[in-house]
Amino acid sequence: MAFSGVPTRVWDRNTADDGILFNTEFLRIYEDLNDLNDRSLPGYDDTGTPSDFDIILFDTASSKYKRTDIRNVDILTSRELLRQSIHNPNGLIDQRLRTDFVDDVYYNDFWTLLKENASLTNGTMKYSVSDDAIQISIIDAVLTTRLGIIQFLESELSVQYFGGKASISFLVKANNANISNIRAAVLAWDSAADVLVSDVVSVWAATPTLVANWFFENTPASAAVTTSFTKVTIPDIDINQVNMNNLALFIWVPDQVNDVVLSIKECQMNVGSKVLKFGKRAKVIEKLVAKDWYRKSYAEADGEGSATIVQPIVHTTIDNTNNGAVADFLQFDRMRAVPNFRLFGLAGTEDTVSDAGITNPANEKTINSGAMFINPGDSGFISGYGLAGAADPRRFFHYTADASL
Repeated sequence: MAFSGVPTRVWDRNTADDGILFNTEFLRIYEDLNDLNDRSLPGYDDTGTPSDFDIILFDTASSKYKRTDIRNVDILTSRELLRQSIHNPNGLIDQRLRTDFVDDVYYNDFWTLLKENASLTNGTMKYSVSDDAIQISIIDAVLTTRLGIIQFLESELSVQYFGGKASISFLVKANNANISNIRAAVLAWDSAADVLVSDVVSVWAATPTLVANWFFENTPASAAVTTSFTKVTIPDIDINQVNMNNLALFIWVPDQVNDVVLSIKECQMNVGSKVLKFGKRAKVIEKLVAKDWYRKSYAEADGEGSATIVQPIVHTTIDNTNNGAVADFLQFDRMRAVPNFRLFGLAGTEDTVSDAGITNPANEKTINSGAMFINPGDSGFISGYGLAGAADPRRFFHYTADASL
């Protein structure tokens, strides 16, 4: 139990147990044990309601020791790191390496781009090395759009918030004054767990109208954006949507904008009424978590559908004159769910395999990728197909496996 501020008895330095328990602490404070029975904690402020989580800390503002709830202390421990619910908070992991600019698709791992104007396609969303941030560039001086990024939390992460508090924070900047405000909110999904509608916006506005089953858990308000990184904090959000199964962090620009570069990083959502100090995980950990949702056979520098002969999957048939009789099991680390598999030849064409070896990767043969993936599971699949009259008994291809929400 926490100390109530009222002593229950006088501690006696001559009592063995008392001496053992308190000798070290009193020596630290008083440097000796003289007149121990007459001492009290100097400048102690005992106002407030005692809590089972109380610790005593020195408050520099009042120059007094105060009772403080340890859950509200801005320190970073292994426990606090586990309370960071946002994956890939700076966008460092980007396995897809997309070069287009379209609505409602994943770009940096775990992050989906949402935008109002489908006609505005001249832009990018990628990781910025110099800023260590997610960077969204609108390369259009005529068309305008509202836009934002969203990350969906799995149900197993989301349910810990129900009936409690969430706090969110992130850093943001723009390269010019075309973006002057940003908004953010925690969204709640009250339909089937992990079966989400990813395009959460029904009607775009400064505060968008959400589609059915998505709800704002906080009232969005604008925060100023400048050309230097500014921290936006939204603490003490009540998470109380009935039948909530999933949460999402949604960050968006409330105004129509163009010809601008928006950078966002250190995105965080944590349990509790206080915004905790940002905790950045090691890159190797973020990579492992990302591959639970999405993985590829391509090299790290090559995105889905790339034309590349680097590290392809190779299967060898029994012969090259009939159906080939390929039946190999491709296994990888278990994913969060059975993924959607896609197959690409070495020239980058979907639903093909290259059958003339890496010396002629453009010699792609169309197959039925649905037939290719036999009994797919969350850690692999059996591949089976045939190409009559193929030039080479070897079959080369790349695959992607997507188990994202």
